[in-house]
Amino acid sequence: MHCISFNLTTTQESAINRLDRPKAERRSYCHRESSGPASEMRHARIVRLATAISAALLMILQACEMQPTHVPFDDPYRQQDDLSGVTERTLYWFDDARDREVPVHLFIPSGSEGPFPLILFSHGIGETLHSYAYLGRYWAANGYVSLHPNHAGSDARVVKDPNVITPALLEATYNPANWVARPEDLLFILDHLADEPSLSGRIDFERIAVAGHSLGAHSAMALIGLRFSTGDGGDLSFRDARVSACLAISPHGPGVLGLDDTSWSGIEIPFMSIYGTSDTDIITKDPSTRRAGFDLATHADRLLVIIDGAEHEAFTGRNPRFPFPSRAALHQSYTAAAATAFFDAYLRHSDNAREWLLRGGVEALCDGACTTGYENASSVD
Repeated sequence: MHCISFNLTTTQESAINRLDRPKAERRSYCHRESSGPASEMRHARIVRLATAISAALLMILQACEMQPTHVPFDDPYRQQDDLSGVTERTLYWFDDARDREVPVHLFIPSGSEGPFPLILFSHGIGETLHSYAYLGRYWAANGYVSLHPNHAGSDARVVKDPNVITPALLEATYNPANWVARPEDLLFILDHLADEPSLSGRIDFERIAVAGHSLGAHSAMALIGLRFSTGDGGDLSFRDARVSACLAISPHGPGVLGLDDTSWSGIEIPFMSIYGTSDTDIITKDPSTRRAGFDLATHADRLLVIIDGAEHEAFTGRNPRFPFPSRAALHQSYTAAAATAFFDAYLRHSDNAREWLLRGGVEALCDGACTTGYENASSVD
C-alpha cells in the first residue's frame, strides 16, 4: 500500500481544531501501489480531490463562524460597538475588621458627573475582578457605575497547579467560609463607598443593584434575602436594605451551596435570572435546575431569560474553550442587553424599559434564541 499525504494549512488546522475534532497535522489518502503513467495520473487526481475537499470543508467552517457579534436589530438595548465613553480604574481596599483585601475594578461613565446608579458585580469561582468586563463596559456606557470586587479564597489564585484545576475549584466552591466571606465583601464595599474620595458624587446611593455569575449569583442573591446553611445549624442571610434589584446569571438550585427549597422564600426584591440551555459547571449538571429561584421566590417580581445553546463560561467573557467565539459574544450581547433593560426598569423606574421587557423585547433581540418568563411583574395595558 502506498500513501499520498498533504499538509493542512494553518487556517485549515485551526478550523478543524475549533470543532474539537481529533488533532491531525496530516491527512492520508491511500491506493494500491502500481507503476507507470496511469499510476501518476491517479496520484494527481487523488491530490486534487483531497485539496478540493479540504478547501470545501474550510469554506463551510468559515461560513458557520460568520455570525454577527452584536444584534443586527434597531433596538434600544442592542450591543454597542463604541464603548469609548467609559473610564476604568482599580482601587485596592482592605477590610481591617476581617483582615482581608478587597480590591475592586470600576467601570464609570465618562463625560458627566453623575451621580449614577450602581451595579455591584460578584465574579464566579476561579475568576477575578477583571472578568466580565463586557458587562462592566456595557453598563457604564449606559450610565451605570459597575463595580467588580475580587473575592480572595475563591478567585483565580485558588488554581495553583493547572493540572488539577477541577479539584481546586471544587474545594473552594464547597468551602462554606467562601459562601460567607463573599457577601461580606459586598457589604464591606457598600459601607466603604461613601468614604472613597475618588467616587465622591459619582454614585447614587438610592439606586443600587447587585449582580453575579454562578457562585457570584449566590453571593449577590444573599443580599436580597437568599438564605443558606453552612452546616452549623440555622440559615444565614445577608439581606441589605440598600439593594433594590438583583441579577443572577447561572444561579444554582437546591441541593448545593447550602440551598434547599425554602432558601428563596424570603426574597421580596425584584430579580432577573439568566442562564443557558448548555449551562453546566462542576456542581450543576442539569441546567434546568438554575430556574429554581425564579420558581420558588413567590413574593418577588422576577424575570427569567434562558438562552438557547449558551454555555457556562460564555458568561465570563474569557471564552477559553469555545469552538465559535462569535457565538459566545452573541450570548454575551443578549445578557448585557436584557440585564440593562431590567436595571432601567427597576433602578431608574423606566416605563419604556418595563414595557420592552414585558412586550417581548428580549425575544425579538435574540431572534427567537431566548425563552423568557415573568412572574408578579406588572402587566402592560
